[in-house]
Amino acid sequence: MKSGKRRRWESRWPPRASTGTDSSAAAAFLQLDGDRIVTNAEMFSLDELPARLGVIGAGAVGAEFASMFRSYGSEVELFEVLPRVLPLEDAEVSEVVGKAFRKRRIRVRTDARVEAAEVVETGVQVRYRAGEETRTAEYDRLLVAVGRAPRTTDIGLETVGIELERGGFIPVDGLCRTGAPGVFAIGDVVGTAQLAHVASAEADVAVAAIAGREVPPLRRDRMPAATYCVPEVGSVGLTEEAAAAAGHELRVGRFPFAANSKANILGDPTGFVKVVAEAEYGEVLGVHIVGPHATDLIAEAVVALDHEATLESLARSVHPHPTLSEAVAEAALAASGAPLHA
Repeated sequence: MKSGKRRRWESRWPPRASTGTDSSAAAAFLQLDGDRIVTNAEMFSLDELPARLGVIGAGAVGAEFASMFRSYGSEVELFEVLPRVLPLEDAEVSEVVGKAFRKRRIRVRTDARVEAAEVVETGVQVRYRAGEETRTAEYDRLLVAVGRAPRTTDIGLETVGIELERGGFIPVDGLCRTGAPGVFAIGDVVGTAQLAHVASAEADVAVAAIAGREVPPLRRDRMPAATYCVPEVGSVGLTEEAAAAAGHELRVGRFPFAANSKANILGDPTGFVKVVAEAEYGEVLGVHIVGPHATDLIAEAVVALDHEATLESLARSVHPHPTLSEAVAEAALAASGAPLHA
């Protein structure tokens, strides 16, 4: 399959790639030094806990490290240029995470753009703009978590006829084939979500195709996202906003973990399960979970979407009691207009 003739689903479902710029690209402006101004890679090699941590970027990586180091005892301030944390997630999910962070005394600054960062004797001094006001703050360490760009320049791709897409990504089809015969590409260089399980799935498909096996093309719209902050976030498929923008008439259901027995047994009733479905046939378009074990629970939703589940089939699948998974069925019931435990 030539790169310009993709299957229809690829044009309908945009990839959930990370936003922002490459940390290396940001170096000219932020002067990453691997000590005071760092990426997530250096955060695992710190020899002491920073008392004050600044984090630029409230996507998955920024949210995870902000949550982690707050749990360790650091004072954390999180900057995001967009209006909410986890901006690629469903807006209601982002709202829950933002409130939880503030409750944990993580200072969250949205609609805030960092303009400069300078290493000084006492740490890192940051200048940022919030609205029309310019402010400064100082931290022991500054984590840059604004995304990474692919390393695809100056490696000879043009010599085999591969033209890069916007952002430097390599265009591929559903079997990870590029426009050059015999050349496949997977992982961060192809513009899909920068997640290990996505790259692994792409590798499986690419190797099967190379070996001449019949294999269905990847459905990139059904790749789950998992964010390991507190509370956890798991999601797959379309958000409510994206589904509405695509022209779908929707049925949407939510079920709070506060009404789930297992969540209360665990002492963690934060968050909810949200199911987004199209109205006519009830086909499930997306599932979004924020709360306890969300990154485990989302696997059920991935299977549901892969098998084109409807609200009825998802709700009628018997879920054991008491479990967190009951919230998935309850959200499907709510979306169908017949909630069991309203």
